[in-house]
Amino acid sequence: MYTGFYIEKGFGRAVATVPGIPKGSIMDSEWHWDGFIDRLSRNQYEEPMRRALELYKGELWILLEAWSFNKPPALDTERAGPDDSLLFVISDASLHMDLRVRGYQELGHLNSAATPSELAQGISENKALDYFWVDLHIGTLMRYGDESTGNWGAHEVWTRTLEPWESLVIEVADK
Repeated sequence: MYTGFYIEKGFGRAVATVPGIPKGSIMDSEWHWDGFIDRLSRNQYEEPMRRALELYKGELWILLEAWSFNKPPALDTERAGPDDSLLFVISDASLHMDLRVRGYQELGHLNSAATPSELAQGISENKALDYFWVDLHIGTLMRYGDESTGNWGAHEVWTRTLEPWESLVIEVADK
C-alpha cells in the first residue's frame, strides 16, 4: 500500500486552446503546484520527509509520472500508463535521492537530481512540462507483515506513514 503525499500539475496555458482538453485541466491560480514546487526547492518539506523516514523505518519514494497533452489522463477512472515516469528513493535523513527508474522523455533531464530541492528546481526550469500533466508522489510503500512493519493497525499506519504529511494537507486546504 502506498501512503504519503500526492499533488497534481495540470497543463499549462500553452494547450488551453487544444480541442479535447477540459478547461479544468489547465492550471490557473487555484492550483497549488507552483507553490508546492517553490517550497520544495527551498527545502521547506525536509522535516516531514525526515519524520516519515524516522517513523516508518523504511525508504521514502519520490515518483513523478507525466502524460502528454494529446493523451491526457482520464480523471477519476482507470488511467492508461504515463508517457514518462521517474522514481527516486531516499533511505536516510540526508535526503539524498537514489535514482531507481530513469525518465526517458520529458522527465529525463531530472535523472541527475540528487536532492528534493534539485528535483524541484529542475521541474520549475523545464517549460516543456507545460505540455504535460504531472503527478508527484512522496511517501512510503508499505509491505504488510514484513519485519520492518510488523502487524500494524490503523493507528500505526496513521502515525508512522501519514501523520508526517498532515501539515501539507492542512496547508493546501487552508489556501
